[in-house]
Amino acid sequence: MAVTLSRPRSASTPVAEDLRLGVGRSKRRPWLAVGSLVLIATCAAAFTSLYAQAGHQTRVLVIDRLVPQGNQIQAADISAATLSYSSAIAPIPAADAVDVIGRRAAVSLVPGTLLIRAELSAGQWPPRGLALVGVIAKPGQLPAGGVAPGQTVDIVLTQPVGTPFSSSGSSSSSDSPSGSDQYTLVHDAVVSDVTPEQAPPGADTVVTVVVPEVSAGTVANASSAGQVAIVVVTPRS
Repeated sequence: MAVTLSRPRSASTPVAEDLRLGVGRSKRRPWLAVGSLVLIATCAAAFTSLYAQAGHQTRVLVIDRLVPQGNQIQAADISAATLSYSSAIAPIPAADAVDVIGRRAAVSLVPGTLLIRAELSAGQWPPRGLALVGVIAKPGQLPAGGVAPGQTVDIVLTQPVGTPFSSSGSSSSSDSPSGSDQYTLVHDAVVSDVTPEQAPPGADTVVTVVVPEVSAGTVANASSAGQVAIVVVTPRS
């Protein structure tokens, strides 16, 4: 009688097969882990960059309206903007607006620019060496469109040479490039204020100008006599 012996299945066999199958199924998991680490690192770097940029952003003061040199800064002249800027620029924080309002502009402030402390007058206005003079201009003594704060003008004597106002009082006679220039009392004066802004036809206009202190008396005398005209010019410097 033939007896067929069957080899009993080892208990470890399915375990080994299962292990081999398990290893085969996990071959791609290391790559998935690496991809996840790369994604996490990228997101962390992006977050760090955005956080750093946000940390350098701050609210600062910007100029909304033209403020001529010497004029007081009003609340409507400035506003706040949030931006990033380099350390070379030192704009005034928006939180300091209360300290800016009422200060005078040391230079003409142009709309759309940042306000910095160097543009604010540190002391009284006008500074030493300059003076504010009110010039009464009749129709015909101003350009047809008038003048506006911040414009550069020449103040011209309307009397002929030889009058008391055209002698040694002229601040530009010694530097005149031509004979006709002796009628100019002051070169490159800056308009500080105009009253009224829109004068009715035939009415006088008072134009406040910033002039060298040595020329203030001459300009005031010529204005009181009605012998002065204002000419809009391009700044020479």
